[in-house]
Amino acid sequence: MLDRLGGLYLTGEFYREATFGDFTLSSGSYYRAGFLAKADLNGVFLWAQTLGTGAHGVALDSADNVFVTGEFMGTASFGGVFLATREVNGNGAYLASFAPSGAVLWARNSEQSPSYYGNPLTVDSADRVYLAGGFYSEATFGGTTFSKPSSSSTVLSKLDADGQTLWHKQITGTGDNYPRVLARDTAGNVYLTGYFRNQVVFGETNLSSSISETYSWSKSRAPRPRRSHSSRKRKP
Repeated sequence: MLDRLGGLYLTGEFYREATFGDFTLSSGSYYRAGFLAKADLNGVFLWAQTLGTGAHGVALDSADNVFVTGEFMGTASFGGVFLATREVNGNGAYLASFAPSGAVLWARNSEQSPSYYGNPLTVDSADRVYLAGGFYSEATFGGTTFSKPSSSSTVLSKLDADGQTLWHKQITGTGDNYPRVLARDTAGNVYLTGYFRNQVVFGETNLSSSISETYSWSKSRAPRPRRSHSSRKRKP
């Protein structure tokens, strides 16, 4: 991902050890770790950081601060900010924000469940953060319990620039549904794509299929929301 000055942000995972120019990262006591690195216009790495046991989603706000999601096991340190999973040595998800210099601004336990495929996120023009994730059967977000017996469901969360939750919304329907990508356009509309089986519901819009299909959903920031949807069959 590129910032306004041409800086390139990279995120992903490495095993045991990884080198980014003059910066060498180690996964420590874990065989796998996540990373966040920044390079300049010439491809020279300016800094690199180890992040938990995985790093997936990345987005920038209007000041080029970077937001990252991922997972960790037990405990994790983000520039002096320490997080611990709710269960001892369990798996947890995090959301962290870094300044363009690489300094950590804040890091929080995410209410979204950790996912090997990552929790997609995006930041709108007002620097509000949208984060998507999933759960199986039942989960609690911000004191609200969502349920979907014997199947997986998506929860879309909106947070402020400091990572404080504004709201959570469940995507319902029959069968499983999973989030894959979040994005925004210059008008401030937010788009979510993913997969579903049988049926998926977005407000008053229902999509159905006898096989696994993709969905797309958009949320407008205008006073009277405009929603659009489409579905297409996955390639075999």
